Order: sequence, then structure tokens, then C-alpha cells
Amino acid sequence: MNVRFLSGFIATAAVFATFPAHATDWSKQMNICAAAVQAEGLAAEGDYLVNFVDARGSRVKRLTITLTPNDGGDTMTATCNIKRGEVTEVVLTS
Repeated sequence: MNVRFLSGFIATAAVFATFPAHATDWSKQMNICAAAVQAEGLAAEGDYLVNFVDARGSRVKRLTITLTPNDGGDTMTATCNIKRGEVTEVVLTS
């Protein structure tokens, strides 16, 4: 009985150990998307709070973030297509 519990515990711990790696990957992709929006001249760095909304895809990731102005203006939504760590397309909507 203890062996089953121990093996189940180890398997569960292994699964939970992978979560932080995925979280940092999404955070990295959010930063890549925000940098692409800034590079396009659509939003200035430091003027917006970036929030994760949605992500889809496997080879080409479609990442959606919101950009909320620090001064309380209208929120913008940016959708980035990311392939191999590089943004291939940025679409900004108000």
C-alpha cells in the first residue's frame, strides 16, 4: 500500500514540476508580443500593463494580450502570431 502511495506521489510531483516551465514560456511569449507591438510603434514601452488573454496553436502560436494604459484610457487587444520564437504578424484592435 505504501509503495502505491509513494509511486503516485512521485508521478504527481513530476507533473506539477512541469507547470512552472510552461508558465515561463507563456510569459516569455507575452513579452515577445508586447515588444513587437512596441516595435511597430503601436504602443510605448512602460505606458501599458500587459495581460494574458488567450493562446492557441502548436507550430504557430496565436497569442492574444490586452494592453491597458497606466493613465486609465481605453484598453487595446493585440494578437500576435509567433513561430519559432519570432513574431510573424501583429494585429491591434481597440
